[in-house]
Amino acid sequence: MIRKGFNDSDRVSALGTWFDECFFHRLLLVADDFGFYDARSSFLRAQLFGTKLEKVREADVSRALLECERAGLIRFYEVDGKRYLEVQRYGQRCDKTKPKWPVPPWFGGQAAGVSGKFRENPAIDGAGVGDVKEKCGKKESAVAGDGAPDGPAPSPDGFADWLAALCSAHPSASKSRTLAPDVREAALDAFTRFPDAVVHAELLTAYFKDSRLVDNGFYAPRGQRKFFEDLEDVVAHAERWRKWAGWKPRKVRGTNDELRSTKQESSAPAMSAEEREAFFQELRK
Repeated sequence: MIRKGFNDSDRVSALGTWFDECFFHRLLLVADDFGFYDARSSFLRAQLFGTKLEKVREADVSRALLECERAGLIRFYEVDGKRYLEVQRYGQRCDKTKPKWPVPPWFGGQAAGVSGKFRENPAIDGAGVGDVKEKCGKKESAVAGDGAPDGPAPSPDGFADWLAALCSAHPSASKSRTLAPDVREAALDAFTRFPDAVVHAELLTAYFKDSRLVDNGFYAPRGQRKFFEDLEDVVAHAERWRKWAGWKPRKVRGTNDELRSTKQESSAPAMSAEEREAFFQELRK
């Protein structure tokens, strides 16, 4: 149940206190096979700290929830006015199970009959023939006729531009013209988690060009799939590098309005000699 990578996770290490980490650890033990759970602070306090109610306040749980969201470990959603949470990158998928809690709006399939064989999110998996399903830690090839879509799902709006910007920031951009299926899947997953990452494209480009990263403890994965899988961690390291290296984004000269105004002024016809003479005579009066 305690998955590999917990102890060396940068996102877990980003939690502010030991209580926050303890809270997240206990949350992993109670979330269903899809990473869903009730997000009410009072409910979480009772379920996670039933034997320590005199030591744990509801305010402590509320603050830990926000810390976990800030670190990118969970995200919240609402169904019928009630608040729930999803553990990010949960990875626990058992056969013949269904979500125990209402599913978020971005989760594909019918809420009452989602198969637990794989995460049926068309914007992420697009599980078609030949794709891989995860079954309690084991992998099996998907076959036609078991409910999988006929082909890959269409990309969500904005994904193409997002992907192009971030791919160009990674050092492998000049080496690979097409993305491998597993890289594209990781990118789609990252897009749903972190759509605003595109604003960091210029920072990431400069970050990966610095040859001092590894020697100074910065995380800069060279593989494309790992880059997208750990995108939040990479951006966090890039932000820390920005302060360490004193990097600043390039300044854009003038706004669009100013450029248009300059263009209009420069394109105005010049005065003739007669017009200039008349203009100066008018000034002398």
